Amino acid sequence: ACEKRQWSLVRHTAGLLKKRVEDLAESVTDLLVREKQLTIGLPKVTTERVIDRPLPPDELHSIIFNICAEDSCNAVLTQELLVYLAMFIRTEPQLFKEMLRIRVGLITEVIASEMGRLLEGSDVEPEDIPELFMNLSPFEMKTLLYHILSGKEFNVSRDSRRALTDRQVSFMNIDLPKRVGIKKLKKTIKSMHARRSTDLLNDNSEHEYNHSLGRLGVWIRRRRVDGALNRIPVDFYPKLWRIFEKCTALSIEGHFLPNTIIQEMTPGEMKFALRVESALNCIPQPEYRQLMVEALMILSLVVETYPDQILGEVIAVDEIVREAHNLFLRDQ
Repeated sequence: ACEKRQWSLVRHTAGLLKKRVEDLAESVTDLLVREKQLTIGLPKVTTERVIDRPLPPDELHSIIFNICAEDSCNAVLTQELLVYLAMFIRTEPQLFKEMLRIRVGLITEVIASEMGRLLEGSDVEPEDIPELFMNLSPFEMKTLLYHILSGKEFNVSRDSRRALTDRQVSFMNIDLPKRVGIKKLKKTIKSMHARRSTDLLNDNSEHEYNHSLGRLGVWIRRRRVDGALNRIPVDFYPKLWRIFEKCTALSIEGHFLPNTIIQEMTPGEMKFALRVESALNCIPQPEYRQLMVEALMILSLVVETYPDQILGEVIAVDEIVREAHNLFLRDQ
């Protein structure tokens, strides 16, 4: 299968045999020693398992295959991505700035769904895209991951589209200042294609669809990628710490963060950042998580601009986001 470059078959067989990547433990340790925690699994689908200390190879292997019990192929891909992430953090640590936790499950989802976006307009059926994704060569998978981390835009070349029947995909880099990603590969790709087909039934809908997608699609993709990567603005946690001085607590989707934590922790303390991050990570949708981060940054600007202003008792950040959404709809 390797000689014939049938990578999907290689990954599937390795998953059935529960194979382990040789450098798995070393790769995880390389990420941990650079103060990056890891999570395996997807929120609300499986229980995300946090890895915050070096573990023996057999224990890591067991954790990954238990979390990915329903998809052994994904367990192999998770190991593969951990090795690539370790390579990148050794050679280009700046790619991981402002990231405390690396959520491998969400990163896998973003990479797969981005491939689905790239193949829009081709002759490939949506249900065939997951198989094409799993058939990417190791080099192509690594390249795709790099572009997601670096925020570069890329496209599928014409030659690659013609070669899709042979399960060969290559990428041509187009360096544009935007990040990409669409959520939940198979389900979302199907619904996206179905919606587009419905819109095109109307003679005038194609132009409206393309205009709407171009205007709104860039930002939702960027938020999905940043949310999946747990990427936050510079000085986010120190600024958030100052918000606690102006209220009694923050509420994020039912998770209560009292202001007593600023009496126990300093603004730059890792423990404080992880406490806040744990609350944010309970939000399963990465783009919604990113909206929460943006709302908190706006609150920090209010604190900086009006230092004597008390913000109230409990600030429900999710309610602020919902009210902003309602105001947006009202203005349309």
